[in-house]
Amino acid sequence: MMMASLALGIAAAQEYYPIEVKGKVGYVDEQYHLVIAPKYDDGYFGQNGYARVKLNGRWGFVNVSSRTETFFNYEIVSDLSDGYAIKRDNKTGLMGFVDIHGHAIIDNLYDARPFSEGRAAVKDKDGWTYIDTKGQFVFPRKRFEEARQFKDGVAVIKIYGLYGVIDGKGYYLTKPIYKSMGEYFGNGLCYAVMTETAHNRSGFVDENGNMVVNIKAAYAIPYDEGFSIIGVGKEPFLKWSVIDTTGKLIVGQIKDLVDVGYFVNGIANATLRDDKGKFRSGYICANGNMLIKPQFDVAQPFVDGVGRVFNDSKQVAFVDIHGRIIDVNGIIAAGIYDK
Repeated sequence: MMMASLALGIAAAQEYYPIEVKGKVGYVDEQYHLVIAPKYDDGYFGQNGYARVKLNGRWGFVNVSSRTETFFNYEIVSDLSDGYAIKRDNKTGLMGFVDIHGHAIIDNLYDARPFSEGRAAVKDKDGWTYIDTKGQFVFPRKRFEEARQFKDGVAVIKIYGLYGVIDGKGYYLTKPIYKSMGEYFGNGLCYAVMTETAHNRSGFVDENGNMVVNIKAAYAIPYDEGFSIIGVGKEPFLKWSVIDTTGKLIVGQIKDLVDVGYFVNGIANATLRDDKGKFRSGYICANGNMLIKPQFDVAQPFVDGVGRVFNDSKQVAFVDIHGRIIDVNGIIAAGIYDK
């Protein structure tokens, strides 16, 4: 039921986390006090105290602190980011962006990605481009075959079948010369594979296209806090290792690691194979050390400093960046917390 949130902004105000019990979703505050008892059919991480929820077939937002709800006659398909969420018309399938009150800044989009750094990648009838938080096109005359989210002032785009990098003004930092590229830059580097004419040279490049770490990997997690985890070989038998921003091997093969997600603040959800050959999930640090040993069926990515873990399709706990495990049953037993 619960999908990973794409929330990209971190607010200074009190944040709230979704808690799922018996197929219903409620909310807890940062101290893991129950604020809204589980009642929603679906619910996600929020921003600035507001969260995206579904109740009786309708999507909307709830102000978790005041418990004020607003529901709409269209689907809300992304979490709030920079104050806006992606909506989708149930009849036409067309998308747009709305605020917590349902006010739209743009409509009639064929596809869209959440806002990041004040810009959102959107697709109209002419292709992919970017809009600002007023719904205005940032580069009115530019269209791409693919456009990804801005991070640290740059974004990966695709045109004429090849990938390149643009800056905040739409100028090419790296012309489209790559057969494939990672989703975004981490620590100023992004994994890229050159075309066949360049002898399939691959590795991590900087924003200007300079090859910094020449290495061939089947899978490469974007750098975070100076480390990347790479998978070498053929799936599903990849050998995972940790390298630094010079390509130096920090940790050799990570034993029994099967899969790893994206890092958030140096922590990623990871799946390992136990002694009995069963897959178990936990959390791994960017340097290859385990923060939470694998003991769950599912470990979701960290959002706003917490992760959610499940066994038998039921949320059993929250985990935080310090490695603490906060049991769901204890939260529910304590009841609603009224300030």
